[in-house]
Amino acid sequence: RRRTIEVLEVLSEISWSSVQRIVTEDLGMTRVAAKFLPRILTKWGMTTLPHAPYSPDLAPCDFFLFPRMKRDRKGHRFNDVEEVREKTRTVLAAIQKNEFERCCQQWEHM
Repeated sequence: RRRTIEVLEVLSEISWSSVQRIVTEDLGMTRVAAKFLPRILTKWGMTTLPHAPYSPDLAPCDFFLFPRMKRDRKGHRFNDVEEVREKTRTVLAAIQKNEFERCCQQWEHM
């Protein structure tokens, strides 16, 4: 969210605080943190279901590959889709075979 406001600040050439005020007060946009979402949904009368951290409907990629991909690309802005693809290929190529094997072995023991 802060990055979005900073981008809007640069694009609009107005101060960060002005962009913040416009976004939150004038446009009525609010920030919702993931830890508060269940409380908000309960307040609205919606039922939330707990999700087991190692649920069978999640694949090993959800615990090993995707977080790794996100970590290695975090904070980087890409100019186009091809740049994203190239970085993804680089990150995948850097992962050793034994890391994949260890991930699968850990998954089997859960």
